[in-house]
Amino acid sequence: MGCNTPFVKICGIKNKDALLAASESGAKFVGFNFIKSSRNYVTPEEAQELLVHKGELLSVALFCDPTDEELDQVLSVSGFDYIQLHGEENYDRVKVIAARYKRPVIKAIPVSDNVDMKLVEGYEAVADMILFDTHSKSGQTGGTGEAFNWTLLRHLVLSKPWMLAGGLTSDNVREALQVVSPAGVDVSSGVDAPKGCKSPEKISRFIQAVQNA
Repeated sequence: MGCNTPFVKICGIKNKDALLAASESGAKFVGFNFIKSSRNYVTPEEAQELLVHKGELLSVALFCDPTDEELDQVLSVSGFDYIQLHGEENYDRVKVIAARYKRPVIKAIPVSDNVDMKLVEGYEAVADMILFDTHSKSGQTGGTGEAFNWTLLRHLVLSKPWMLAGGLTSDNVREALQVVSPAGVDVSSGVDAPKGCKSPEKISRFIQAVQNA
């Protein structure tokens, strides 16, 4: 992988086959979803069984407006390297979570027809990484399979690394990377198998597409 090639995060891991495919194909991050309304939800116990197989992968625990109790329950499981916040957590809440759990925080920001740079700057000051995802009109948190207008981020310059998410697949990620230059790309529904779990073949194909972009 070249020095300018974005890293890949595979989100919504639910089984060992997907985890191993991510590792063997060259992903850097794997995400475990602790949002109970999500089809990718896993319990802390299920995640713990998978984390023993993560090898060199960096693991991310994904939440949406979590309570301290929810964070305590999940993060008591050893092996999580990052926290990802996908809700309406304000700047102070992000800062408090990062300090309390002593893990770097990825803050997701939804994008529709514009980018509120004042909002971005506020989160940039308290988070370790920013993730731009599609704003869902239905209120769904990530994994919608819908892309947004990437040109909105064409000239984006941040002091923190950022990731592109939202409707990415092996078929369109090259096009996206011709428009924007993120540090990394995040995929979930774009590597789903028909029954909802992740497809090892699609994971491999997606990472190969990123590496060839």
